[in-house]
Amino acid sequence: MPYADRDEHLAYHRGYYRRPDVHEKSKAAARAAHHAMTPAQKAVRDEERRQRQRTPKSIASKRDSRYKKKYGITLVEYDALLASQGGHCRFCHLETETNGARLTVDHDHATKVVRGILCRKHNAALGAFGDTADGVMRAVLYLQGDLR
Repeated sequence: MPYADRDEHLAYHRGYYRRPDVHEKSKAAARAAHHAMTPAQKAVRDEERRQRQRTPKSIASKRDSRYKKKYGITLVEYDALLASQGGHCRFCHLETETNGARLTVDHDHATKVVRGILCRKHNAALGAFGDTADGVMRAVLYLQGDLR
């Protein structure tokens, strides 16, 4: 049924879908369709869902969101920082992890300031030393045999 304007059309549909009987019917139909699927159909559906989630665009979008939330930088800023370091870990000059994973963002936990891009091994090592120069210096002294 034609409507004079879009707002009137949208108002009708909002009211229709707010009716409890319509909502319950659609939920019941969805449940019935879900339970009517064979295990093979469910496997195909699940694989299609996983494939949609693995697109390069969706992976980059998820990584961008994670970097913004955790470190306050975008994926573009991560790439720029990595390029400014020559594309490798600041310590060992490793370009990617041995398993193909990206290098990790190193940041100060107290100030949340990003310090650079490191491989997982060196980022974890800094964390193990408490992210302090004193912790690293004590490790150096230990390795030299001077720590008492």
